[in-house]
Amino acid sequence: MTGSHSPDRDDLTEALRIAQRLGVISATDLDREITHCERFAAMVPRETVSLLDLGSGGGLPALVVAVLRPEIQMTLIERREKRADILRRQVARLNLGSRLEVICADTESHRVSGELAGHFDAVTARSFGSPEQTALAAAHYLKPGGLLVVSEPPGSSGDRWDTVRPEFTLLAVEDGIAVLTRSQ
Repeated sequence: MTGSHSPDRDDLTEALRIAQRLGVISATDLDREITHCERFAAMVPRETVSLLDLGSGGGLPALVVAVLRPEIQMTLIERREKRADILRRQVARLNLGSRLEVICADTESHRVSGELAGHFDAVTARSFGSPEQTALAAAHYLKPGGLLVVSEPPGSSGDRWDTVRPEFTLLAVEDGIAVLTRSQ
């Protein structure tokens, strides 16, 4: 892909297949995973300007959201250097470098630094950690009233998020994705 071409589903699938071959995305049905991640993009509100993806790994859901939502400035945070390097290469391959930044850092130490505190309208997370770990990290990065959009186990009603109140309020669980809002 060269020039100012906007990436499409084929470009995205190829980039994610490369990440899969490099071992940073599991050997699952990639089309099914992309379809699941498209739901993240749909659940992020239209007025979202800035988004952070926690534990970006091989790029799911971050790269899917980036392709489907070109109006959003995104930061991807990944603690493992190999994965962060592969993410940077995939961002370049998809010509997304003008609006996606990849940070290689552990969210706990990054949070302690105070960097990017309260900066983002939305945070996404897929297989990041327990509800408590995810909420702690997301609360640092989110603006008050911002949204956390997070993958849920199959059949979940979202009750596992009861432990993160009053910091977050569960708004909905749809298609295996929970949406929570950070308290004002």
